[in-house]
Amino acid sequence: MTQQRAVWLGIATSCLFWSSMLSAQETKLRLTFTGHTKSIWCVAVSPDGKTIASGSDDDTIRSWDVASGKEQAKLIAGNYRGYDWPFPAESLAFSPNGKTLAAGIMGSGVKLIDAATHKDSMLCDNCIQCCGNKILYSPDGKTLAVGNLCNPIVLVWDTASNKQTVVLRRDENQFGVKTMQFLKDGKSLITLGQDDEIQIWDLATGKNTLALERIHQEVDYAAFAPDGKTLATLGDESLPMGRRRNLLRLRDATTGKERVTLAYANGESTSHMIFSPDGRTLALGLENGAIMLWDVVQDKELATLKSHTEAVRALAFSPDGKMLVSGSSDKTIKLWDLTNSK
Repeated sequence: MTQQRAVWLGIATSCLFWSSMLSAQETKLRLTFTGHTKSIWCVAVSPDGKTIASGSDDDTIRSWDVASGKEQAKLIAGNYRGYDWPFPAESLAFSPNGKTLAAGIMGSGVKLIDAATHKDSMLCDNCIQCCGNKILYSPDGKTLAVGNLCNPIVLVWDTASNKQTVVLRRDENQFGVKTMQFLKDGKSLITLGQDDEIQIWDLATGKNTLALERIHQEVDYAAFAPDGKTLATLGDESLPMGRRRNLLRLRDATTGKERVTLAYANGESTSHMIFSPDGRTLALGLENGAIMLWDVVQDKELATLKSHTEAVRALAFSPDGKMLVSGSSDKTIKLWDLTNSK
């Protein structure tokens, strides 16, 4: 009887624990933004945390007020190389001063949107000739970098003059970049190529100052920490009986050496990954609609956020790290309060 009572007590305690966890997760969800008619591809948060921008497969870029949850503006993302039909924005980034929203349009170019008036203009047309583009401002806002998955180049612009300053060229037999990050001084850019090779680029000369051997484990998704010193990678690992699992690793970005293996992402496929501004938290968007938050310093899971009904395709932290925005194939955008998640 004593053993049976202990077992039932353990089960009851476990149920209470998970019940409290779920309640805590439910209170973290602040707002749900609706209006897009197709899957969300990208999201961004303004530097003051008051505005959210989103891009969707419905070919629109929308602006949302964080306080009210209301839509502020809706723009057609852009046309594909002069054709009549529009194509979606795949990446969005606010300038550090919050005045400009840059949008990378699939297969086309880069659009600049005035954050106050919502008027837009093309920074370049026909300069992105494939999908999977990445767009990124330097910390001081003076430089804008654009790369993509299939072209072995990264284009760099001076934001004051809107003139292209340098083209970072990888070997012709290499593909594009999976992820990239400016170093803190804004004078160098670190990239992880499609071939899983890490490179650091001097933006004054366009030369690669670091070329490492490719990462030997298969990398499906990757993200650099904001300071560019840490690289998180997620890849499949084979298991007996034909099974596979997702293995999350942290690496020294300048050497490629593995620091720690964090955990297995519950066997669920990951669709997006991003670091918090302080580099302590890693958010994983999963195909099942959940979001996992990991403390990469203490090597522990902080929370699993559940509200989306389909895959999480886009994530963005607010600059202070207190909010997380997620976009999903379920056509919704969620705003999460992270103040109690640590």
